[in-house]
Amino acid sequence: MTNFTRVRGFVFGSALLSVVSLSYTRPVQASSTFPPELQKALEKRFSGTAFCVPVCTACHTVMTGGATNLNPFGKNMLLNGLFSPETVDPALNKLLDAKLDSDGDGKTDNDELKMLDAPGGPGAFCSDLTYGCGARIASAPPPIDKVGLFSAGLVGLGLIFLRRGRGHRANH
Repeated sequence: MTNFTRVRGFVFGSALLSVVSLSYTRPVQASSTFPPELQKALEKRFSGTAFCVPVCTACHTVMTGGATNLNPFGKNMLLNGLFSPETVDPALNKLLDAKLDSDGDGKTDNDELKMLDAPGGPGAFCSDLTYGCGARIASAPPPIDKVGLFSAGLVGLGLIFLRRGRGHRANH
């Protein structure tokens, strides 16, 4: 087997592995359903007050959300019956009727929400930074896709070896 054949096989294998790894999907943690449901529940609770669609950090410690990243307000929502978008309204009402102060800052969650403050700790409840069709500017850049970088590196190496193989073959 010649070097060129081996290099071509490496390039083909790299390309195949890249396609397979790029098609790999990871589960998404964030849900676009909960924030608008919380907005509706707040507008229902405080009739006459317009609320924004809350950012993820209204209930989570990070913008990506996730059940393991709940802030104190998010944990209290969970303890008061939140388990699906349909249960946001009853869980919120139960939590606010209990007059809890989730973040322990001396103001009840009810009072903080009326002022559009985050009842779960420091940070914004709403974001007025938007662009496009209602999209938000993220508080942090997206995480680095290590699988994608690995795939791109394999393709790059394969192309380098392929070019060297063709140059070597042309000299012989």
